[in-house]
Amino acid sequence: MEKQCGVIWLGDRNRRNAQPIKYEVLHSGCYKVVGRELDSRGCYQVRANGSQKIAHRAVWKHFNGEIPDGLIICHKCDFGGCVNIQRMELGTIADNNRQRYERGRHRVIRYFERK
Repeated sequence: MEKQCGVIWLGDRNRRNAQPIKYEVLHSGCYKVVGRELDSRGCYQVRANGSQKIAHRAVWKHFNGEIPDGLIICHKCDFGGCVNIQRMELGTIADNNRQRYERGRHRVIRYFERK
């Protein structure tokens, strides 16, 4: 089966400062950034407006404007590297932690496992 790919352009495509984010569509429907490695937080970094940005935040800002104070981007798909705007929503850190627990993505660290 052939890979599905696409490009999200940050900025006006007709201007020199426009930055493409190339992605591959995974079987889950997530958009995985091509040509980048996940950072320690499980996010992709991209260059936008002359500086490094977290990819999903840059995509959100491009389509929806600034992220309000006190809110973060929550991934409905549970893949922090996904840049599919349809799988993102605004929420609080508490919302994200609750969703993580409800979906079984949390990790319980036992006392003897601490470093």
